Amino acid sequence: MLKNYLVVALRHLWRQKVYSCICILTFRYIHNEWTYDIFHENRDRIYRIYEVRKNPNGGIRNSARVPTPLASALKRDFPEIDKVVRFREEKSVVKYKEKMFVENMLFAGPDVFEVFSFSLLNGDKTALHNRASIVISQRMAHKYFDRENPIDKTLAVRINADYIDFVVKGVVSEIPENSSLKFDFLLPFEMQPNYERYADLWGSSRVISYVLLLENVDPLQLIPKFPEFILKYYQSTIQKYQEYDALALSDDALQLDLQPLYDVHLNSDVLGGLLPTGDRIFSFVVLGIALGVLLVACINFANISMALASTRIKEIGVRKVMGAERLQLMQQFWGEALLLSLIGLFVGIAFSELALPLFNSVTNKELVLDYGSEVMAYLVVLSILIGIIAGSYPSIVLSGYSPIHTLKGSLKSGGSNFFRKALITIQFSVSIFFIIFAIVTFKQIDYLKTKDRGFQDEQVVVIDASQPDKEQRLDVYTVYKSELSRYPSVLGITASFVHFGGLIWTTNVKCKGSVIAVQFFDVAPNFIETLGIELSEGRGFIRDSDLHGSIIVNEALVREFGWTSPIGKMLPEFRNRQIVGVVRDFHSRSLHHQIEPAVFELGRPDQYQYIYVRISPVEIQHTLNLLKKKWTDLNPYIPFQFSFLDQDLDSQYRAEERWGRISRSGSIFSIFIACIGIFSLAALAMNKRIKEIGIRRVLGASISDIVFLFFRGYVKLIVVANLCVWPIAYYAVGQWLNDFAYHISFPIWAFAVSGFLTFCVTLLTVSYHVLKAARSNPVDALRYE
Repeated sequence: MLKNYLVVALRHLWRQKVYSCICILTFRYIHNEWTYDIFHENRDRIYRIYEVRKNPNGGIRNSARVPTPLASALKRDFPEIDKVVRFREEKSVVKYKEKMFVENMLFAGPDVFEVFSFSLLNGDKTALHNRASIVISQRMAHKYFDRENPIDKTLAVRINADYIDFVVKGVVSEIPENSSLKFDFLLPFEMQPNYERYADLWGSSRVISYVLLLENVDPLQLIPKFPEFILKYYQSTIQKYQEYDALALSDDALQLDLQPLYDVHLNSDVLGGLLPTGDRIFSFVVLGIALGVLLVACINFANISMALASTRIKEIGVRKVMGAERLQLMQQFWGEALLLSLIGLFVGIAFSELALPLFNSVTNKELVLDYGSEVMAYLVVLSILIGIIAGSYPSIVLSGYSPIHTLKGSLKSGGSNFFRKALITIQFSVSIFFIIFAIVTFKQIDYLKTKDRGFQDEQVVVIDASQPDKEQRLDVYTVYKSELSRYPSVLGITASFVHFGGLIWTTNVKCKGSVIAVQFFDVAPNFIETLGIELSEGRGFIRDSDLHGSIIVNEALVREFGWTSPIGKMLPEFRNRQIVGVVRDFHSRSLHHQIEPAVFELGRPDQYQYIYVRISPVEIQHTLNLLKKKWTDLNPYIPFQFSFLDQDLDSQYRAEERWGRISRSGSIFSIFIACIGIFSLAALAMNKRIKEIGIRRVLGASISDIVFLFFRGYVKLIVVANLCVWPIAYYAVGQWLNDFAYHISFPIWAFAVSGFLTFCVTLLTVSYHVLKAARSNPVDALRYE
């Protein structure tokens, strides 16, 4: 008996790899997303403290950035807190012998290894207690020291204008992928650039602080004490901003709150973290798509089992005549289904390894499959459950037929036919929904990337000039600009303090009795012209006096104030500078956001941290080599780092690209699996009605008549599926579109495309069996009648 089960299971083992692979990859993704930071032993006692700022218009902004001195004040005023660890990230140049790279630095408090459970391959938890120490990752140890022992080796790190030697006192093993804290270089917090400037400054929120509570301390005990704490330490800062930033702050305009470590990754409401946050909704969508595809696979499994069982009707009749009871037959079918599911699991594991790179690309993750006891237990239980569910209907229905009907080889469909049609309709519905979602996400992403941003971002090279110190930046920009201006392939050079289209600085401005948020940019005099931002009124920056007396605003700010003649107006929040020009509206942020009021003011050359070079589209690589050579001539100890502005701006839509990839993958998988289900259902129908086809052929029916006869049943199912899923898709996908301030109209034609595509795929799938049966000799079908 076991041998018989095994033979039947192996027949369809290859098909079962699909849902096994889906189970494995989905479980790994969801487990990864929902278990962030679980490896820390103190995870239940670690909290990130964050600021909650309320503006006079009722808006709330949660920020993970807090003042530098907050940590020591918390430790001093709250006996419930055991330890506090501060973090600050910076980019810096690292040198070792002939090797020199710009790296991401993380400056941390000395208790970091006592609060967080990062595994040290070398060194101990006190590694950062010495200000001359540095801890590096295993990857960086290989990068800089190859096979040498890195401990006690010296790395030179550029801090402000000087290179400071740090001794490697620890090497951290690879940090788990599901960690909200990652680093390659960990340095003492007090060694960060300009630390002395911010050490006691409560007016600048720039660091991230985690607290470790004492055991058995409820974090809710701390919350009521925060208002008094804020009044004690923040009062002077609040008064300062009330005067300078036009904030009519109420008593609760600034609050502090605690966020559990396990909530950091999936809570995107708190901005300014060290790493990009996850998306709880996206993880649910991935789970929903996987369950949808899995549902289609289970339906497919049941249909295939039914199709195979129809070829074994006489076997069932013989078994019953020979004394087999219904329970024994049910055990046989369930045994086959369970064995098939379990063996398919292991085939799916192998297939998952092959599909993992594609899955990581779709979800933008770096997952590694883990087959520990917990994972394997889940997969085995799930496979058994799928086997039981998928084998239930064939087991219960087929084992219940009488021996007379089974030995004749005939089955009465009755309610089972309706059930099979319902299953295939569900398959169609899932596939149609995925097709519509894939179409809409593709069109929306294309719209996001092709919509006019209000400035010319093509062929603009952005050079990171933040590494030279303040004194050097003046020479870097002026000399670099002078050197490059002599080359015809360089069409323009300008600069700004922050990356245009990246970090946005805002301030609050009084407007008509309320307060509005205004973006502001410190730029070089020719910034507007070089980036092609169009002036609608006035002039650009052309005079030396513009450095202290002039600003340029956009049309959105003019509309907010209701001005008809903005030229000559002044803004007190910008030191009463006079408006000399108005530019047309432009998108400095992603299209999730409305265009906001903006102000341009001239910055000083020693403040510019980003240089923009517009280059000719001809011989781009040659021009890039030129830019690098001139940079190296000026800054031999600072690596040349560049990007293209249009690519930087497109990166704002990485989340949307993930949505697009996952929807396309879901539609492809569901259509593929549904085709297998339709294929099996057509096989079952043809096997049951082969004699009917023979009679119709004898009576003169053409092959096209036979095809139409059998295909019209599927047409009805396609129509029902479309009518059921269209309203759901319109609402669900429409809600996704509404998350964008600028989006396409819902493409109604997507409904027609999904229906037509489903129709064509079904026609091709069904036609194989119908044409095969219609072209066969009618005599073969009617031989024993």
